[in-house]
Amino acid sequence: SQQEKGEKLNPFVKRHSSLRQREIGIGAQILHDLGIRKIRLLTNNPRPRPDVGGYDLEIVEQVAI
Repeated sequence: SQQEKGEKLNPFVKRHSSLRQREIGIGAQILHDLGIRKIRLLTNNPRPRPDVGGYDLEIVEQVAI
């Protein structure tokens, strides 16, 4: 059934989401250490922007590439 398929995929989706957040956090820490506080996000991904405010970073613009 469709519900069973969703349940099988759910652990993968959760793991992927966790890895993505970790990668964003590592990148945000590197930018912060370099003294960067405002960034232009270059992306073609329509998903909501990552929250990097906790790293004292601000996404000032989203630019399609």
